[in-house]
Amino acid sequence: MKKLLAMVMVILMFASLAYAESRTREIEVEGMAEVINEERAGGNGYALYYDVDRFAFYANGVGEGVDVLVPSSDSAVSPVYLQIRRAEGDLAAEYMQNGFADEGEVQLGVDGAAGLTARRLTASRSDVSYTTYLIPDGGGQFVLDIACAVEASEGFGARLWAVVNTFELA
Repeated sequence: MKKLLAMVMVILMFASLAYAESRTREIEVEGMAEVINEERAGGNGYALYYDVDRFAFYANGVGEGVDVLVPSSDSAVSPVYLQIRRAEGDLAAEYMQNGFADEGEVQLGVDGAAGLTARRLTASRSDVSYTTYLIPDGGGQFVLDIACAVEASEGFGARLWAVVNTFELA
């Protein structure tokens, strides 16, 4: 009887974890409310939710320790991506030496949940908007780099911000 109860508890635990991995959420895109289907993904020390109908997540998709989120449709204007990695050092200074503007700190977090504080740096070159979020984590930081073609920034830019806004340390 105890084994049966233990098995039932394990099954319920896994069922609740599976349920927590996907959800629907309303975001604003181009001034309109849009309901999206999200799945939870993560890498070494973090997790986030992304729109599974429009994006694909690849752990180590760029290289060891560098994850990437890209549009799942070939119709997307290029470039559009979110790259996630962990790094050490004064990256803000490096980005600013490369022409990025420091926009200060922003709060991350959705639905009133306590979020993280990130430092936002931006640049625009050759019709591409670049936004980097630096999120402190112990002795280092997570670096979230977004590249979005200007002509896609209202749609994909809003969707990528919605992803960044779900970023959490795990």
